[in-house]
Amino acid sequence: MSTTKEEDTTNEDNFLLDTGLEYNSKKLFNILREWCENQNNYELTKYLKKLPDIDFNISVSDMPELSECYEGETILIQQFYIDEDPVRNKEIQQTLRFNCINRSIDKIILLNEKIYTEEELGTKNDKIQQVNIEKRLTYADAFKYADNNHRNSYIILSNIDIFYDKSIEKIKLLQLHEKLRVLTLLRYEFLNNAKLSHCKFDHPRPDLQDTWVWHTNTIDINDSLTELTNIEMGVHKSNNHFMHILQLLGIQCLNIPETVKSYHNHNVMKKNCREDNVSQRHYNAMFPYIEKINTKNLEEKKNNISMDIFTSNNNLFSYIQNNMENKQIFCITMTDGVLNNLSLYANSVTQSKQANNKLYEIICEKVKNSYDYTFKNDNDALEIGINNLKTYETTDKVFSWQLNHDFVKKYKESYLFLNHNYKKKYGFLGDLTNIMTITCFETPWLKSISEKNVLILENSKNDFSNEIKNAKYLKNITIDKLPDNSNMSMEIIQTYVKDIVLKYENIDIVLLDASVYSNIICVLLKQNNISSINMGFYLKTVFNIIDKDILNQYSSHIKLQKIKNNAFIII
Repeated sequence: MSTTKEEDTTNEDNFLLDTGLEYNSKKLFNILREWCENQNNYELTKYLKKLPDIDFNISVSDMPELSECYEGETILIQQFYIDEDPVRNKEIQQTLRFNCINRSIDKIILLNEKIYTEEELGTKNDKIQQVNIEKRLTYADAFKYADNNHRNSYIILSNIDIFYDKSIEKIKLLQLHEKLRVLTLLRYEFLNNAKLSHCKFDHPRPDLQDTWVWHTNTIDINDSLTELTNIEMGVHKSNNHFMHILQLLGIQCLNIPETVKSYHNHNVMKKNCREDNVSQRHYNAMFPYIEKINTKNLEEKKNNISMDIFTSNNNLFSYIQNNMENKQIFCITMTDGVLNNLSLYANSVTQSKQANNKLYEIICEKVKNSYDYTFKNDNDALEIGINNLKTYETTDKVFSWQLNHDFVKKYKESYLFLNHNYKKKYGFLGDLTNIMTITCFETPWLKSISEKNVLILENSKNDFSNEIKNAKYLKNITIDKLPDNSNMSMEIIQTYVKDIVLKYENIDIVLLDASVYSNIICVLLKQNNISSINMGFYLKTVFNIIDKDILNQYSSHIKLQKIKNNAFIII
């Protein structure tokens, strides 16, 4: 059957809409909209209606505890320019003067495309130091300059129309000097010289960060980091891609605008923001922490899952560690678009007793392409589909996906169905938690089982026996090979699991990739009192191995490994 990928997806979605199966079609951020509708001083509802269609991964900021003051110079880095609009130019000059008179800012470094006169700057102040970099400012430029010239200092990086009040002093209470943290702040709108106490958020938007604050003691600057952050400031969504890079590095981003206030001085109805001409970027956004609402709780109510990979890694680490310490058996399965649609199809056929041959052909083709598995007959497909759906009843947690992941876009209806019916099971992000947190975070989740006896169940087409030495976080590994795909069946899988239980008496946890049977085996292991995690396609990353598919999908992510000196083996 010859159809395009778009046609395939549409056919499946239309079918799932017509099955009569229960699912909740509310958007994932409906809980946030409901909150916004109840807040008289926030007009975010209309904006939020667009969010699920925007290519963002969205999380909610934590609020850290304030600690003792750690002193150090506060350095503001910006890039000055002369705007062609004289009114707008006066706003820029006014903003620079505001920062000059702020006693909490020690120096203002202007990394400019040229050196400007005092008349052009609109002020004369000893705090100001101009450096001619002869080009548009990038995040990498700021990192390198701060690292080379201002060690043991607090760095504030922002657009030239942002200024601060005395609350900027609170950056010294946030342990930035010893914790891997960066502030990414939503701004207040400074309207027509209003009193600062009267300024409000335009919206509590998650995608709008004009200020970045870090301490030069905690972030290691090297060639790999500067390559990845060589992103021009002022380009549309550049701030969101920059946040994505920081979070992949295991840096905790905090959006706490009520604690540290920044003000946007832009009343002229003109935008200087250029479009991002780089395709396939990843974008992250973060709702601010708002004290009276406690927005962090909204994230938990929303989906019982953090959309921040930093938090997802920590949650997964704690979840495994706590269960291990308390000797609680658990299994973590993985949601997958192809198998989900197979499961819903099988459930529909079982209930209606009517098959959809066209859809069945599409699903068979996708299972073959994704899992290298060919159904033996119609009953084989129905049996796998029904048993995979049943795993959602038994599993403890499910790996989900970021909102901008292809899985959510291509298999929206099955995602919504499972998210609605089993949302309490959804616990951790799937792809990036398994790939990036293994090597990029200070406490990757694999460390939670570093002292445990780990059994790896590898697909018959893989051979990790010679790669155990590369699994640096796991000290006690045993590998067992699954039956060949062509010989798999429910009966064979059940027998295989029973044999595993008898063969390995001292195993603490199983990590596996078993093609279409992965979730099913996880549940069978749990029923036999063995904990397990379905890592699927990403099992190879335990051994620091990637293949061309992962390399193509996560090229910028893989470069981050150089920063942590964890080079992957590419096959």
